[in-house]
Amino acid sequence: MYKLFNLQKLCWTNHLLHKSTASLGSIILGIETSCDDTGCAIVNDNGTVLGEALHSQHQVHLNHGGIIPPIAQTLHRQYIENIVETALLNANITVNDVDAIATTVKPGMHSYPVARRMKLKNIPEYSQVSGGQAIELAAAKSTDPLKYKFTIPLTQYRDCNFSMAGLKTQLLRHLIREEKAYNVAPDEVIPNVHDLSAGFLLVIARHLCHRVQRGMVFAERRGLITKDRKTLVVSGGAACNNFIAKALRAVCEELGYEFARPPPKLCTDNGVMIAWNGIEKWNTNIDIRYDYDSIATEKISPLGTNIVNDVVKENISCKWVKLNKLNDASAFK
Repeated sequence: MYKLFNLQKLCWTNHLLHKSTASLGSIILGIETSCDDTGCAIVNDNGTVLGEALHSQHQVHLNHGGIIPPIAQTLHRQYIENIVETALLNANITVNDVDAIATTVKPGMHSYPVARRMKLKNIPEYSQVSGGQAIELAAAKSTDPLKYKFTIPLTQYRDCNFSMAGLKTQLLRHLIREEKAYNVAPDEVIPNVHDLSAGFLLVIARHLCHRVQRGMVFAERRGLITKDRKTLVVSGGAACNNFIAKALRAVCEELGYEFARPPPKLCTDNGVMIAWNGIEKWNTNIDIRYDYDSIATEKISPLGTNIVNDVVKENISCKWVKLNKLNDASAFK
């Protein structure tokens, strides 16, 4: 979530701040520090990215086995000034040309390090990538994605909530059983790790597709989306996963939705998404702040108004889109 503050008058996206370079239109400088990378981008109201810069903490956190918030915070403080200066230099403007500054004030997300528990880092070709990417790459080498049985969670609940907790527990059980069966040493990987990765990725994709499909049905029943605007936008780190995208695209094709996914560069931590959120708030005069003291960071980040009960009341029973083609090993390539 973001704020915006005005440089001359002082304005915040998650919060915005004000000034102006007329020929370029309104200019917003966005700063991303919600998770593990320090990003800054400068965007105008035409959607043009004038300049950006990013400092990745990936290798540091990889060496620690996952994102450590205090370390991430220290690295943000260490690199933020240089990143902002570099973005301004790349945009060929000064901070005096910026109309407002948009910043993150709510937390990003990080998950249980599944890939670390699977010890994928001990396989050289996966040692320098993120956990999610390691699982996707490992799944691509599967010959039997259905080798391990996984149960899709929350099927008894007719809402759109999703949860990975139960899936991680299922994965852990398979993993422990295999480690005992093959007498796997502490630094070794189970023999069928590629099949386990594929099975895990497959059940995640099916789970997400179920919840998204019910959401689509609910939106249409309530008239929340018109037929000419039926589009599913998938973003964030998970959107980089091509297998998950393939599954969601299949649901969209079956239900007559367009499928939109930003380039991978804009799905992970970056200042562009913060700056553009700032542009939208700036143009509609929403969530603008005029003094620093009115800006406060928040520990949680709810995604809009909670309408879970409304969805439950609809009691939507879906005829799920068939995803049988995803069961084949070739689907993971």
